Amino acid sequence: MKSHVITESRWLEIRQNIREEHGDTMILIREKMKRELGILPRRQQRWVPKMDGGYHDSEIHIDFYSEQARTWFLLKYE
Repeated sequence: MKSHVITESRWLEIRQNIREEHGDTMILIREKMKRELGILPRRQQRWVPKMDGGYHDSEIHIDFYSEQARTWFLLKYE
């Protein structure tokens, strides 16, 4: 199943919403997030070339473990 890519700032907003709705342990324990929400975030980092040198760029990829989890996430947060 294809990952959903979002910006790091958007992930921070979504993460705060998840924390408020489900508690801190949902964010702190990745296995719990996978088991109960069906999602796992992962950060992809890369160097983006620039005229005066490279700068670090990162984005968040959300992996889904079921089609229901994907649908839930997209309807709720996107």
